[in-house]
Amino acid sequence: MKLRRFLSYIIDIYVITFISFLFYLNISRSFSPFGSDPTEYSIQPITWILVSIFFLLLYFVYFGCFEGSRLKKTPGKHMMKIEFTSKLGFRLSIKEVLMKLVTLGFYSGTTLKKTIKNYR
Repeated sequence: MKLRRFLSYIIDIYVITFISFLFYLNISRSFSPFGSDPTEYSIQPITWILVSIFFLLLYFVYFGCFEGSRLKKTPGKHMMKIEFTSKLGFRLSIKEVLMKLVTLGFYSGTTLKKTIKNYR
């Protein structure tokens, strides 16, 4: 059970990291002193700051939108057949999902229940 949850998180973080890396490649050319030459990259502090902010925003938007939608799961949770619902089995609101993310999951222990659907 915990392995499935861990693997689903790894899949989701991989997706977020990949998108952030594409953002980094795009923005590093903008702040490069060498212009748009793809063979010359200079790592500027502003680049790391912008990519970090982008990663955090994408993290909250990604999990908030997927878990708060009618799907009730992220692509990683879908692959591992995990779904987050309320204790009564209803879809979580985006507010509840964001509260779960901000409190690093401590909120989920009191109001959320993890269910695994049997897809057989």
